[in-house]
Amino acid sequence: SSLNYLHEQEDLIANIVSLLELILEREYKEDLLNSAEKQAIQSSKMVALGEMAAGMAHEINNPLNVILSSATVIDKIMKKENIINESLAKNLKRVQETSIRIAKIVEGLRAFSRDTERDEFQLVSVAHLFEVTLDLCAEKAKKVGVEVHSENPSAEMEVMCKEVQIVQVLVNLVGNAIDAADNLEEKWVEIDYTFSLEMNLLEIFVTDSGNGIPVEVAEKMMQPFYTTKSINKGTGLGLSLSLGLVQEHGGNLYYDEDHPHTRFVIELPIKHRSLEKKV
Repeated sequence: SSLNYLHEQEDLIANIVSLLELILEREYKEDLLNSAEKQAIQSSKMVALGEMAAGMAHEINNPLNVILSSATVIDKIMKKENIINESLAKNLKRVQETSIRIAKIVEGLRAFSRDTERDEFQLVSVAHLFEVTLDLCAEKAKKVGVEVHSENPSAEMEVMCKEVQIVQVLVNLVGNAIDAADNLEEKWVEIDYTFSLEMNLLEIFVTDSGNGIPVEVAEKMMQPFYTTKSINKGTGLGLSLSLGLVQEHGGNLYYDEDHPHTRFVIELPIKHRSLEKKV
């Protein structure tokens, strides 16, 4: 049935996202890799994953479009013929919503996985950045029972950035927050922001229900290869690479040690300095 097919695709996407995490966090030895080699390896992995995501999109999107089109036709017939069937209407809505959600996740994976080295800075809505991030993290959060809440920025709120790179940073931070919250009695993650035209600054906050990070860990966690996770859970490359991407945008990424919960802050200039003459 359509619902069974959609459930199978949700499981497939959850596995792809898990594979993405393993690829991004594979163990390296610090003394064997310089920064250029690390960048080349990371880029080749993202390209390979992008090709896999593109193939997955082709295999999924065709039958997905048939299911969505069929559901739309049935919905129109029911309304035209004034057919009232609450159970059928409920399941039809589930088919439509799940189909759209899967299509959005597949498209997000394709964008997330491609090489971004030659991307240009563009104005991107903060709402779009949040939406793509939440789509990519939803299955992981659902699997471990962590609630993820988000502010709903106005569509007019935009920031000059390389969209995919900022989404990569957000997915890494939200993924880490979900991992941390999974071990807690109270399980939640929040994404919110402040936006100041006067200061030319966008601040994005990723907060989880934890009570902060020990000082000895906080002092080292931005260093390459540092991790508190087990060998199968990652290498600590995530935060250091994320910091580098944000700094390339003229911004900063830091841990807010004064917040009562565990919070990371991304600071981004609304207008990137290198593009001020072009904007």
